[in-house]
Amino acid sequence: MENPNKNSESGPSGDKFVKNIRFNLESGTLLLDLDKNKTDPEKVRGFAEERGLLEKDEAHVTVIGSDTAEQIMARLGDLPRGEKEEILAKIRAVVESIDWQFVFKPEYYYIKKEYDDPDPTDSSKIIHEVRESVIQLAETGNLAEFYAKLKEVTGLELEVPMPHVTLFTTSTREDKRKRGIGIYSERDFDELKPERIEI
Repeated sequence: MENPNKNSESGPSGDKFVKNIRFNLESGTLLLDLDKNKTDPEKVRGFAEERGLLEKDEAHVTVIGSDTAEQIMARLGDLPRGEKEEILAKIRAVVESIDWQFVFKPEYYYIKKEYDDPDPTDSSKIIHEVRESVIQLAETGNLAEFYAKLKEVTGLELEVPMPHVTLFTTSTREDKRKRGIGIYSERDFDELKPERIEI
């Protein structure tokens, strides 16, 4: 879902450099693709490369992550198809009504998380994965505004995510080396025991 009106530069309140809005009607997830040139990976490149992390090809902020999307889709799951589509259309309209703006903060963190997922080729087996990322924090007033409107549409009290962009990442699984670590709230972030990178 392209949003060409979100590309112009803004004043000190934030930058309007959302290049594309990706709202998945099937899963309920919402990602905002940003201008990667607005991030500053050079300040932490040495730290990341020493640990074998790879630079991400793109930059995005996750507005509705998979955990939150699952709650929304579960709420809509028993509704008639037409009613479900109507609510999803309302969510999409809210997404498009927001004047999305972000300010990247000079704060970088190294985070690490372990996963145990079923083997896609044999569900009786579990694959252990260790994923690492370097992220840069961002500020915006738009997420609180969006989640207040989302509550009106869905009736759900959802945690507001912590805005950030993943700059570098790696994994012990080859197929997940460019996959970031989901952070849905400040509580999730704190539970990861983030290590601040001094620059």
